[in-house]
Amino acid sequence: MSFLYIPPYMEWIAIVASGASGPNQLNGPISSGTNITIPPNSVTSATQYYKAGLKNLEMSLNGMMLQQGVDYTENGSTGVASNTIQMQINLVVGDSISFRIFGAGE
Repeated sequence: MSFLYIPPYMEWIAIVASGASGPNQLNGPISSGTNITIPPNSVTSATQYYKAGLKNLEMSLNGMMLQQGVDYTENGSTGVASNTIQMQINLVVGDSISFRIFGAGE
């Protein structure tokens, strides 16, 4: 029996003062209520999705875990693929957000 190893999706976004370039930078500051598109998979360059409401997306801010429903909300209906989240906290220049998707991501 053989197993196909699929590494978990792990990407980040840096909040910069100006001149954001590429999918891993956004100009800040960013206000609560702003929708953010998660970066494409840097290994495959493909758009990355998670399934809303299935707890397969983890996010952290400057190394501290964020709580879904408090710090950010997942966009979309439960079980439906999405590639955006909505921040429920303010982000400032110098912040770094990391994203990790497990198992049921697309």
